[in-house]
Amino acid sequence: MLSRRENTLATFHFEKADYVPSTSDAILVSGIVANTCVEQPMEPGKKDMFGVPWRITPEGAIPQPGFVMFSDVAEWEKHVCFPDLDAIDFAALAA
Repeated sequence: MLSRRENTLATFHFEKADYVPSTSDAILVSGIVANTCVEQPMEPGKKDMFGVPWRITPEGAIPQPGFVMFSDVAEWEKHVCFPDLDAIDFAALAA
């Protein structure tokens, strides 16, 4: 079995890895934090820009287990709210 570092580097190089590395593994190897402030809230119990609540774990953030946004996938447009991209300050996030 590959170490966390070896597994993450294998993934970065499109080689066979033992598992998909977590965001924290990628940060440890690369030192780069990618998309965390956009794809998930940084505080426990908060919702992301699509209305999905997240849980913070020692391994990283995950969507809240058991959360169900809708029961009929055919009605997704009634429940999924898309963010206003013009309202996001991408320059501030990049800084």
